[in-house]
Amino acid sequence: MAMRILSLLPGLLLIVGCGNGTSSSDGGADGGSPRTLVLLHTNDEHSHLLGFGPEVDDYPPPTAAGTGAITGGLGRRAVLLAAERAKAMTGGAASLVVSGGDNTVGTLSEVSYQTNAEDLRSLKQLGYDVDTLGNHEFDQGPDALAAAITFAMSKNELVQLVASNIHFSGTAGDAKLQALFDESGTDMTKPIHRSLLVTASNGLKVGFIGILGADAAFSATSKSPVAFSLGASKMDSALAENLAAIYTDLQPVVDHLRNDLKADLVIALSHSGIDTANDAVGEDNQIAANVTGIDMIVSAHTHALYPGKMVAGGGGRTTMIQQAGQFGQYVGKITATVGADHKVTFDTANTTILTVDDKIVADAKFNGNLDEVIKDLESTKLAGGKSFLENTLSNILGMSIADDANTIGDLYFYPIGKTSFDLNALVPHKEDALLVLHADALLKYGNDNLGATDAAFTLGGEGVVRASIFKGKTGNITFGDVFRVLPLGRSPIDGTLGFSIAYAAIPLAAIRGAAELTASLSYANDNASNRFVVPAGMQFEYDTSRTPYDFTNDAPTSPTVGRVTKISYSSTHTEVYDKVLWDTNAAAPGVQPPYNALSMFNVVADLQLILFAKGFGIPLFKTTAGNDPIAGLQDIIVLRADNTEVKDWEVLAGFLKAQSASGDLPSQYNAAVGTFPRRDICTGPLCVK
Repeated sequence: MAMRILSLLPGLLLIVGCGNGTSSSDGGADGGSPRTLVLLHTNDEHSHLLGFGPEVDDYPPPTAAGTGAITGGLGRRAVLLAAERAKAMTGGAASLVVSGGDNTVGTLSEVSYQTNAEDLRSLKQLGYDVDTLGNHEFDQGPDALAAAITFAMSKNELVQLVASNIHFSGTAGDAKLQALFDESGTDMTKPIHRSLLVTASNGLKVGFIGILGADAAFSATSKSPVAFSLGASKMDSALAENLAAIYTDLQPVVDHLRNDLKADLVIALSHSGIDTANDAVGEDNQIAANVTGIDMIVSAHTHALYPGKMVAGGGGRTTMIQQAGQFGQYVGKITATVGADHKVTFDTANTTILTVDDKIVADAKFNGNLDEVIKDLESTKLAGGKSFLENTLSNILGMSIADDANTIGDLYFYPIGKTSFDLNALVPHKEDALLVLHADALLKYGNDNLGATDAAFTLGGEGVVRASIFKGKTGNITFGDVFRVLPLGRSPIDGTLGFSIAYAAIPLAAIRGAAELTASLSYANDNASNRFVVPAGMQFEYDTSRTPYDFTNDAPTSPTVGRVTKISYSSTHTEVYDKVLWDTNAAAPGVQPPYNALSMFNVVADLQLILFAKGFGIPLFKTTAGNDPIAGLQDIIVLRADNTEVKDWEVLAGFLKAQSASGDLPSQYNAAVGTFPRRDICTGPLCVK
């Protein structure tokens, strides 16, 4: 997600009624002095232990202040948090530090999630007090999450977790995670709680709930058999229905904190998200409006900079919502005071977003943590006798790669390619350099290695590509950079980390449906933009002034519904699109002869996009004969000769290496020049220029 900044009126003091049941024996209820809490928070850290711009420029972290070109980094966040805590103490306030979830999945650190758990341990090392679960905590499945939590506990480096709308199956599939769960909120021998009451240093009783939102639950494709709030249909894709179920799950938890435990403040750590274009459709805004008793929402999931906004809350109260970007590049700060009359006031002059960059000199004590993680990835042998990085780089380069035990970082920062320009990503609803390059890499791999000379096109999605690649100081693209672009998932077949690539056949009617994922569904809200699809070998045109396609009711071949107006593909796999498949403006609108709705085309795609397509009913086949539907994903996952899965990051790394073999990447991937390819042709009021 891109980050857009919403302004906050400085110095405005906003009053919020606390509602019923907020009396406390520790101050306010007894007519004591007002007490202030400074809440510091991050969200969507996504394994970013190092700063980046790129990561190699931050290893080891510089010992002198920089220009701000490097953002994030554990050591810098530690310095900023320590300074803010000290400032709060000097001003007579208490402070707490929390996270909105998605601590993991985003850099190579995630590879050792179960065996090192630094993504979780680092929060404790930084002095966090409470955390919650995001959808990516489930990317390796419930058992892996349980293993990571258990390892962090064994090191005495785990922050208390709160998950208020989680539901366990009662089966062996999530038994290990359920064994770590405390329903009552009082058993501190267990690390995950339905709710949690924390007493701050000045006696304030602060109640916490943790939320996994409707879209986040839908996106957590490996969470089963764990479930989160589900409506009557029990379908993760029924987002509106499931959001209503979230309200039902949360209200009694908030009431318990308010009425039974006499919380002075109730704070939601909500991995649900806001919508920067339209507050009304943001999940956290809707939660605030429909659940009574929440004073603050630390928002997450949409990776937005949302410095602090008061919204109308349930029961006539007002709720403060704030979200602090992503990757540890920012720290959110909310300053609230509870008065003797139970009223909560927010000091908006001291409610803001703080930047973490190399203008701050990092605390060097965290360097050892970085060394530990990198060395583990490079040297710890797995099945087959190679470390993760030795094995992965050997697959990419087609030759045996071995770690140099005397050099930490030789494989983590292994040079893959070179660029003289930034490859930007994460702009919602927009075709960007990495989306195009990723799609090209998939098509090239398919045509070179799968005998797929008839492959019509590939599909790459915005939800798959997770980071930009920056030229930095040297222009070197390292494997760590490539992995950050495509860090998601695990195999549903053998459990290995990362999404593989898939090779399937789909009918033309389904191609139209895939295009409508971009043209219609991805514009529904900020959360939905991860359905924005960019192809290679194909081009489609769409008009955002038209009524969106309704995946539940609209006919897949009707030319009068939906936003896609034309689909063409290239028989030569170039930017010349000589075959028209679909045209609403033709003499005979819709599917164009000699094709029909069941004409079959081969597609190479990231498995995550295939899973999303299946979730929306897009049919998949093994062959273009059209009569051979897949029995399971094992039918379409691409394997090497040794039966190991070909991972998406391996394909991208190989393509980057080939494209920059003679020097830098070709300028066609530089969005600043006129030759940048365009495959999604948007018209109408919603287009992002």
